[in-house]
Amino acid sequence: MVSVIAPSAPAQTSQRSAAIGWMRVIAIIGVVLIHASGVAASTESLRGTPVFTVALLLNTWALWCVPLFVLVSGALLLRPGPMAGGLGAFYRRRASRLLAPLVFWNVFYVLFHAIVRHDAVTWKWLVLVVLEGRVYTALYFFWILVGLYILAPFLWAAVRDLSPTARLAVGAGVAAATCTWTTTLGVLTYVGGDANPGTQNIVTLCVPYIGVFMLGGALGELTPTRRAAIFGLLLAVGGSALTVWQRFGGAPHWTWVISPPNAWSWTVVGSTAGVWLFLWWAARPGTLLGSGVPAVIAEKLGALTLGVFGVHLAVLYFLTLWIAPQMAEGSIRLPALLALCTATIVCSWAVAWLMSLVPYLRRVV
Repeated sequence: MVSVIAPSAPAQTSQRSAAIGWMRVIAIIGVVLIHASGVAASTESLRGTPVFTVALLLNTWALWCVPLFVLVSGALLLRPGPMAGGLGAFYRRRASRLLAPLVFWNVFYVLFHAIVRHDAVTWKWLVLVVLEGRVYTALYFFWILVGLYILAPFLWAAVRDLSPTARLAVGAGVAAATCTWTTTLGVLTYVGGDANPGTQNIVTLCVPYIGVFMLGGALGELTPTRRAAIFGLLLAVGGSALTVWQRFGGAPHWTWVISPPNAWSWTVVGSTAGVWLFLWWAARPGTLLGSGVPAVIAEKLGALTLGVFGVHLAVLYFLTLWIAPQMAEGSIRLPALLALCTATIVCSWAVAWLMSLVPYLRRVV
């Protein structure tokens, strides 16, 4: 197995911006599709209809999208360049990039609750959702990044003197420990035990992703062989197929026990690594995806993904009212669902791009 995933030569992450861009692009598309299809995929009255089938497929195929963002972050940060200048310099650079989006989007969605959705916004509610990192649906991702950025210098110090292969082993080992924890919870549930892992909050949200973060740091140094890329593609397709099978209810129950369809399972972590291996090879310099116009497109679109992530929830809300107002009643039709997904992706990128042209707003995208 080692020969399949081992490097052929060291890779310079800074020279692989096209591959990083493509990963960001497909990851954010996965995020948007999961949220846009969520209501239809969870409406049992639609089960057996074409719209339910498509919604559940869109909602499930890319459960690796958030771990892929974490993998990319590890590849960009857990290396000598970003750590140059010491702890203070590292934290200043990261704070200048992340604190503005973190504050802006959380405040934006608190106001969104109060002004647009007319929800009751109380101090008690505000403290609760902030501490849980869930001011609005998926904003917990910002807190995952905050935690990983705080830990990054210490994680790098632990592995910087190791060989690339040893770093790969350590990253895979820590990720495997998280997957084993998930399996343990599944077994406890199966035998009737208490499988409550505890309430997650803004301090602990990053913990299950530490292994994937470290794995990204190791993979970012390596150049997969063609054999590794094929192995990665099979891993990604097979893992996604299993999670879809599980969500559709056809997979054996033991698969849920061993590897449930969530971001910390063997299946999803394996799929994430598979997507990386394939795209890191397919979009290398000199390839169709890694050079010329496709590379430029990937880099430009990829640079806006934080903004797309921040704005897409608001865009989805308004587009749902316009394109699929029946969504809340669970009576959405397939053309409306597909139109909603497509429009949310396109409009979110357009809004993020427009924001990037405004001097102060560009800091939050």
